[in-house]
Amino acid sequence: MKSFLIDTFLHGLAGYYPKQEPAVNVEMHGSGREKRRLTALVNRIAGASPEGRKLLEHAAREGYALALEPMYYSGGTCDAGQRKIVLNSMLSDARLVGMLAHETRHAYQFSNGGQPTSYMSSRSLGTQIKITRLQEADACAFAAAVVEEMERAGDPVPMKRMGEEKPGITAAYRAAFSAERPESRRNALKAAADAWYDDAEIRFLYEKDTAVLPLSRGKMLENTWGRFETLSSAEIAARICRTDGGLYYDGADLEAPPRAGVHPRTAEWLKKHAESCRNEGAANIDPGLSRLPVYKSSAWLDRRLDETCLGAFPEPFDEEGRAKLLNAGKRKENPFRLKPARAGR
Repeated sequence: MKSFLIDTFLHGLAGYYPKQEPAVNVEMHGSGREKRRLTALVNRIAGASPEGRKLLEHAAREGYALALEPMYYSGGTCDAGQRKIVLNSMLSDARLVGMLAHETRHAYQFSNGGQPTSYMSSRSLGTQIKITRLQEADACAFAAAVVEEMERAGDPVPMKRMGEEKPGITAAYRAAFSAERPESRRNALKAAADAWYDDAEIRFLYEKDTAVLPLSRGKMLENTWGRFETLSSAEIAARICRTDGGLYYDGADLEAPPRAGVHPRTAEWLKKHAESCRNEGAANIDPGLSRLPVYKSSAWLDRRLDETCLGAFPEPFDEEGRAKLLNAGKRKENPFRLKPARAGR
């Protein structure tokens, strides 16, 4: 009951948001009511969380604008190209607080050399699987840090809402952090990030989003120069896991198969994809496709894949990807090479 009263009376009655000046000078898009709601979210974070204020100020310096839109499959997005953070207007303010912290952390990552898209044809797949997973783990860890600070400042509802959605991450952060020992914050961020990897289903979804779906659309074949950038695990951690006190994540931890590798079914799909490329004569194939570690699945995850659409894999190439594959094969052919005549002619 106390949480409900705080959420309702302290932070808006039935969608009413009084006009106020934002505590952080960040650009906002939308109607008057949407801007007032965004201002209320910004002020709620900035007034209770020093970490949250820093993330908002960084996003503002980088030129990001905030907006609200109805979204059916996401809580928010951070578009580095458009310099825009969009939050799901269908969620409650208590949920959006954590989401805004999450997306502004992505903005911070992208400004430090992170990966702003799920797939880049210029990078090796192994690098991309590590970096996209770590970016999400890091953003969740920082969201937990922000809502924990807000809880200690007297606003417990955002932590409660995040705990309902991501209990493992918030529990890991709470267990490792002590307000009496500020140095424990780095350990708490590490514990929260590690907890993200413990969710086998989310981890699997990220490898499908980073590997399977882009490759089926022919994204790898957009690399026409044949070189695929590879970043070391230490460099990836240095780009993503920065804090005021330095790095909180050891790149060596990214080498473990659950962090760097793929599910056995994904590995089998990647093998078929590479075979399709070779059969059509495509020249520029990421050599890392066959070198990815394969992590051991669990009976629970395999049941989920068998019983739901999670386990559905596309063909090695969809219609768009097959068109790119045929063009890639033609690029490899030498038009001046004499072809042997067919028998019987």
